[in-house]
Amino acid sequence: MRCSLPARDAIVSCFIPLGPTGMGSYAFQSLANGLASFIQRTEFSPVNVVSPEINAAATSAIAETISWIGVVVGLFLLAFSTFWLVEAVASVTINVPKKFNVGFWAFVFPMGVYANAVCRLSADLNNAGFRIYGAICVVATILLWLGCALGTTYIGVWRGELFFAPGLEGWNERHALDNDSDSSEEPQGSHDSQEPPNTSSNDNDSSATACSSRSNGTYSLPRRKQEAGAV
Repeated sequence: MRCSLPARDAIVSCFIPLGPTGMGSYAFQSLANGLASFIQRTEFSPVNVVSPEINAAATSAIAETISWIGVVVGLFLLAFSTFWLVEAVASVTINVPKKFNVGFWAFVFPMGVYANAVCRLSADLNNAGFRIYGAICVVATILLWLGCALGTTYIGVWRGELFFAPGLEGWNERHALDNDSDSSEEPQGSHDSQEPPNTSSNDNDSSATACSSRSNGTYSLPRRKQEAGAV
């Protein structure tokens, strides 16, 4: 199976697969640790129920087993997420976006949950290497969030171009072509003998208005609809 990379303006979306895998790793480790702590603390004793006697060593072994299952599954999901991280970084390095857009926020959440998973794993394993790597991921996430926040403030508030959306380019042109195709269809039945009204000039004016400037991802209504709305 072969597939091409997203468009240059939407290349940041390659980071999105980090979200489910990173969050899954963090959630699985947290749930396993919570269950292990509950078993260790209560010795399988539900509230207001007399539990059977159980050896303390067996309880500790069961809790430790559950904790290690969480670590193994979390490590597997984190490795899968790291694969997507390498792919995303390579894709963005090859096709660097030309300007900032709202799609850049796809950096923040995936990197945030990925950093949470690494930090959770470093705490479970008490490993200095994972701890350093987790700190690097946290700093990178903060810098990415700060860059997106500053870019959104400047582009959205100062220049008023916040709602530029990659993939919306050419929408006005396609909308004008659809209007032309709909107006070109002649009425059927009893209206065949009647001469259709001369609307070609209005449609051409609408098409020329919509296609006079290439849409850059920000939707603007054609002139005919704007005048109708004004009336």
